[in-house]
Amino acid sequence: MIFFCTGIKGLKPDVIVGDSHFSCSGVLNDLLDSKLVLICPSGLTHGMLPIFKNPNPLSYAPQPFSGLHNQMDFKGRMINVAGWLLTNFVGRVFMFPAVDKIKKEYNIKPEVSTEEALGKAELMLVQTHFALDFPRPLTPSIIVTGPILPKPAKPLPIDLEKFMASAGNDGVIIVSFGSMMSSLPIPTVKMLAKVLGEMKQKVLWKLKGNLLSSKPSNIKTVDWMPQNDVLGHPKTKLFLSHVGHNSMYEAAYHGVPIVGFPMWSDQPENAQQVVRAGMGLWLDINSVKEDELRMNISRVMTEASFKSNATRVSRLLRDHRRTPLELTADWIEFVLRHNGAPHLRIQAFNMPWYEENSMDVGMFLLTMIASVLACIILCCRCACKCCRRNQPKPKVD
Repeated sequence: MIFFCTGIKGLKPDVIVGDSHFSCSGVLNDLLDSKLVLICPSGLTHGMLPIFKNPNPLSYAPQPFSGLHNQMDFKGRMINVAGWLLTNFVGRVFMFPAVDKIKKEYNIKPEVSTEEALGKAELMLVQTHFALDFPRPLTPSIIVTGPILPKPAKPLPIDLEKFMASAGNDGVIIVSFGSMMSSLPIPTVKMLAKVLGEMKQKVLWKLKGNLLSSKPSNIKTVDWMPQNDVLGHPKTKLFLSHVGHNSMYEAAYHGVPIVGFPMWSDQPENAQQVVRAGMGLWLDINSVKEDELRMNISRVMTEASFKSNATRVSRLLRDHRRTPLELTADWIEFVLRHNGAPHLRIQAFNMPWYEENSMDVGMFLLTMIASVLACIILCCRCACKCCRRNQPKPKVD
């Protein structure tokens, strides 16, 4: 760490572009005293949003790792509040203090907390799109750029193109669980292979190692595939995915329905977004049964509404004058040209928490109401006493 700090301390960057998920972006900005632009490579269900003083309506904005929809019943809202409390507890008790300790140890503006260092970012550019993500209010410095990775498909390598073309009119099912595949138990892999082997479609499956010792003739396994290009191929009919952020948006960009198997992190929220958009279904990979798997794959393949909704989402994602990558570059250059973007920074950053949340106003109003009620009660008591005094005393014979 000492070598790293001394090696770069002399740098004078005009702007630092960092990942909003990692606290070190704020620490690096404090070390080099530059302008910070954060890029959020996930959706708006993001634990860092409160740091940027963004409104966080718990009644309809799902919190990190909750796996909730934006249409919550009472139980869902209770779970959402619990998720918000847990996220804040973990961040403020475990994550941020650990980084604060490093800042103090290496004298990197120790008077500025990690939370404050991240909050100094000029902009946060979020790689999401409201065609899928849950709508919510955003402050001016949080800008939705759209997902960067999805783009028009390029020609496939010769071997993959031959395989895709051999599928005929039945098409191809793409299977990829990203880096999560190694965590799937062998019986689950075999069950997937059995069900997919019964399909009339060809299956292109990203599968490393020897997890599948034998496979049906319609299944081709590869260690790696150009996922965006394969999803954009006209023969692709369905995507079986862990519903990672990039995988979800690549499928949506190319109008491919999804059967999702969310496992952790933001994947449950992503799966809910897919269902909300009507472009797919999701299953619990740890408990799904063979018949349930077969039925849901068949349903998404045969019901026209899934493809229709996927096509609608695709049109929304593609309808822009600037690509998400160009828009991201535009905003970074904006910060460079104007030496920051302080005009987009809301006043909440300059207010103590009780003023930001109008706690002082609330306490004042409660005090006033309590005082008025106390005065009314005292007046009533005094009036009652006066009435008792003025009552004529009964005569005694």
